[in-house]
Amino acid sequence: MRSVPVLVCIAGGRVMTGGPGMGPTIVDTTLAHWRAHETLNIENVFLCVREMLRRRTKAPVADGRIVSMASVAGLRADEQTDAAYGSAKGAIVAFTRTAAKQAAPLGITVN
Repeated sequence: MRSVPVLVCIAGGRVMTGGPGMGPTIVDTTLAHWRAHETLNIENVFLCVREMLRRRTKAPVADGRIVSMASVAGLRADEQTDAAYGSAKGAIVAFTRTAAKQAAPLGITVN
């Protein structure tokens, strides 16, 4: 089995419930809508990064890289972003920072 030195997490998106670019207010956000954003945006990043780190712990590679894509919506709110989407994207930013610290001893850079 060949070792993969690079992981790029770019999948994700919005679960649309309102008009174009609009989501529900916090008051109108259902738990199903919230969880759909968690699953689509952060859960999949977590699962992929966890697997990469598990594999690299057992079989190290030189100069490993993990890149995760979020959105500016994870850093600031605007009228085009609902709370579920922005929170999920913010979770990617926070998770990536934690992954960077934990992957560093394995020789893996995370951005």
